[in-house]
Amino acid sequence: GSYAFADKNAGSGKSVTASGITLSGADAGNYTVNATATGLADILARTITATLAANGKVYDGTTAATGSLSLNGLILGDQVGATGTYAFGDKNAGAGKTVTASGITLSGADAANYIVNGAATDIATIARLAITGTATADSRVYDGTTAATGRIALNGVLAGDNVSAAATYAFADRNAGIARTVSVNGVTLNGADAGNYTVTLGGGPVLADILRRAVTVQADDL
Repeated sequence: GSYAFADKNAGSGKSVTASGITLSGADAGNYTVNATATGLADILARTITATLAANGKVYDGTTAATGSLSLNGLILGDQVGATGTYAFGDKNAGAGKTVTASGITLSGADAANYIVNGAATDIATIARLAITGTATADSRVYDGTTAATGRIALNGVLAGDNVSAAATYAFADRNAGIARTVSVNGVTLNGADAGNYTVTLGGGPVLADILRRAVTVQADDL
C-alpha cells in the first residue's frame, strides 16, 4: 500500500494512513484484506544551521551590531526566517572583531518544523571615528627661540570617553611680532579611549604674539 501522514508538519503521535492495501504471494487469492489501516508515528523537527553575516560599523561607544542570518538545510519552498540579538565582543575599534548573534529564533509559516542553533558568530570591523581638533597657541614674551605652547580642543568625542590631544608647537621664527604663525605638528591622541578615534586639525592658521622683551637701561655715573 501507500503510506502518508495526515499533514507534513513536525509533531508527536501523528496519524499515518496506509491506503490501497493489496495482498501478494502464492496464496494471496485465498484472502481478503481491509483496504486501509492507520497508525501513529512522529515527524521530528529538522535540524538546520543559522549562519551570521555581520556588518561593520564606525565606533559609536557601544557593542551594538547589525547583520543577517541565513539558514542552511531548509526544504525548498518552506517559509522560515531567523532573528537574533547581535553584539560585538567589546566596544573598541579594530579589525576582525567577533560578532555574536544570540537568542536565535525561527519565524514563518513552517518555523515549527525546524530547530536551529541558538547562537552564531562572524567577524567584522569597528572603524575609528573621525573627529576634528582646533588648535590654539599661547602668546609669550620674546626669549630668542621659536618655542611655543598651545592646546587642541577636540570636537566629536563621544560623551564619557577619555580622549585628549597633544602636539608640538613652534613659531615660524624667533622674532617679536603680532599674530605670528605657529606650526602645529605631530598631533597625537591620548587617553583610555584614544584608539577609537582619528583626528584632523581644522580651522585657519594658528596665530599668537611674541611680545617685545622689556629691558632696563642703567646709566653709569660719570
